[in-house]
Amino acid sequence: MNAPRPTHAPALAPEAIGAAASRALLRELAVWPKPGLVSHRDSGSHRDMDAATLRASALTLRPFFTALAAAGQAGAAMDWLRAIGLQAEAAMLRATGGVNTHRGAIFGL
Repeated sequence: MNAPRPTHAPALAPEAIGAAASRALLRELAVWPKPGLVSHRDSGSHRDMDAATLRASALTLRPFFTALAAAGQAGAAMDWLRAIGLQAEAAMLRATGGVNTHRGAIFGL
């Protein structure tokens, strides 16, 4: 008799998800040209940020992406996920001197 097949893929470790999310933000910097957007070559239309700002933000957010993945895998309520997101947003703003570099990534993931 054959063993039953899983109905879904095994969950990735939260650390792997956090690392992948942060790495994706870092890799996005390498894309060029991106008219109006920050890249490794220029700041596009943004006078308030550059590649170093985005890099600092992406690295700062990694543990929060990990925490969000762990909370999601544990079935956390939206209020808990939102609380982690707000902590991530505050850390991002501290790392960037108040510049919104990745708010969409925080709350979109």
